[in-house]
Amino acid sequence: CMCVCMCACLYLCVLLFQYPSSLCCYLFAVLPEASSTPQSRSVVARRAPPRSVKKEGSAAHDDAILAENRRKSVRSTTLKKTVATEKRRKQEEAKKASAKKPLKSREEQYRPSQEEMLAEAAVTEVFNQQSLEELLKVEEEKRKDPSEKPKFVGPMIRYVDSARPDSKVSTTVSFTDVTDWPTLFRQEPDSYPAKAVCGVTKAVAKYYDPLTETFYSNIDAFKILRERRWAKDEELLQSRINLITNLITARRQRQLKLEASAKAAAEKKQNGG
Repeated sequence: CMCVCMCACLYLCVLLFQYPSSLCCYLFAVLPEASSTPQSRSVVARRAPPRSVKKEGSAAHDDAILAENRRKSVRSTTLKKTVATEKRRKQEEAKKASAKKPLKSREEQYRPSQEEMLAEAAVTEVFNQQSLEELLKVEEEKRKDPSEKPKFVGPMIRYVDSARPDSKVSTTVSFTDVTDWPTLFRQEPDSYPAKAVCGVTKAVAKYYDPLTETFYSNIDAFKILRERRWAKDEELLQSRINLITNLITARRQRQLKLEASAKAAAEKKQNGG
């Protein structure tokens, strides 16, 4: 045993000289956990003040969280993040608790008992019996009354619907007084419009040309109509060109005459002077 202890001590000394910083961190982190027993831990947990006594957001509460998480991490930044996360979690829980709407208490509906329902049914039966008797009396009085409805006297129009074998319904309108015949039935039937005729072939036309405003029957007739229209347009254009040419010629002749008369007047003035 002595030899083993001495060897362990020598090994620790060698490690301490070679890796002083890492060994110290390891000893500080492991030795407190190894030295503490489950019994001592339970005693410390019992003696620790409850969290509910600490006020949320106070400095004492932050110190308690730091002391609790000191064995999990040695870095101070990790402890600060843990404190911030704990605060955020509690704030979210408080918001959720305040956002919950209180449940509305449902009013209890009154349900009648079997005896009450039977009593109500008996009253309803008596009321219905009385109403039936009154209705029968009214019907009996109508049967005993010999008076009849006055009949209509005068011209009438009757509509009779009858089914045909082809599962269609035909309506027949009959007039009792022929002298008072409606003017609607006295009108002469409208004649059908005359069929359009092709402007080239003189056959029945199926199509209409909006440019020439003429009906045509086929594509060949359409081409002929367009050629006629283009020929008319060329003639109209040629006549306009001839008119413009005549106007220009007349203007030039008039201008030449004016120049000649001006030159003659100038020569006569020189000769006379």
